[in-house]
Amino acid sequence: MTAPTELTAHPWFFCGIGGSGMLPLATILRGQGATVAGSDRSYDQGRTPEKFAWLAQQGFTATREFLTAPDGGLYSTYSNGGKPTAVFMSPRLKRVFSGSAVGGAGNTIVAQQVVQSTATEPITIAGAVDAYLSDFGRLQMVPDIFMPDGVMLMIDPNYADIAPLSGRDMLTERFAITGDAADGGVTFEGTLRVEAPKAHAMIGDLS
Repeated sequence: MTAPTELTAHPWFFCGIGGSGMLPLATILRGQGATVAGSDRSYDQGRTPEKFAWLAQQGFTATREFLTAPDGGLYSTYSNGGKPTAVFMSPRLKRVFSGSAVGGAGNTIVAQQVVQSTATEPITIAGAVDAYLSDFGRLQMVPDIFMPDGVMLMIDPNYADIAPLSGRDMLTERFAITGDAADGGVTFEGTLRVEAPKAHAMIGDLS
């Protein structure tokens, strides 16, 4: 029989922590003093908020199910006429997303993606995820060094464009001429203009 001290010597994470099977187990471990966290699709979708408020009061930490994190935002944008085609995230989140979806020995949920070739050719192992196929279309997963960590931005390019600042739209300037060489420069200042805010979505609190 496993001693209680062995069960509480390390943290625990439950997938579907709000379910009828996982919640009792998580509650027992929490009662023994263990650090317990978990994810749940109901938490992602905002259902039964009183249950997850109670979990927080008891010291549990609920996080989003990472692979399904885009779904809630996509449903909202699609219902409002948008159709995002790109998801921007930090480089670290891109690695987490790929690691969650690719599979391998540490992931029993999604099968490892191995592309088999002929016996004389090397085997290619897919170690990255560049696209996410949802109920509402295909999204390109784009890492961006300027994205804050823990956040995904889902963008519909049909409702966003570049807006140049007044008087700073592709100004050309001729520099000094040296012989037959004529140097110059271009000055531009602009910003991103969102034409329909509900056509885009942001998912936060990702770890």
